[in-house]
Amino acid sequence: MPFQPLDYALVGLTVLLAVMGLCRGFSGAFAFLVATALGSAVVAHGWVGFLSGIDSTWIRVVASVVAFVVVFGVVRILVKFIVGKLLAQPSDSVFGVALGLFCGGFLLWSLAENPSLRDYSWLAQEVNALVR
Repeated sequence: MPFQPLDYALVGLTVLLAVMGLCRGFSGAFAFLVATALGSAVVAHGWVGFLSGIDSTWIRVVASVVAFVVVFGVVRILVKFIVGKLLAQPSDSVFGVALGLFCGGFLLWSLAENPSLRDYSWLAQEVNALVR
């Protein structure tokens, strides 16, 4: 079975993540992932928590976006600063590429574990057959 469009998108995304890891380094790529995860968690929990008191949906959405941007910015700056002090430049770029490839592999594994999406990807079917 030849590559399907989802396979090309997954390979392209993995290459993009690896190149971004090379340019940003491990500290930048890791900071981006951590900041995105924490910002998303704040919005997800805030929507039913501290933002539930806002009656207007549009104001609630704007408040969620502002909360995400603030948390994302603060966490990214802190994590990049801390991790950047721990790694020197050559290893920072190499580990950034490794992190990008790991994220692409994790997406492929996630796709292989989803039975409804697995049919649209030859790579996911092959990974599922190897894992099982």
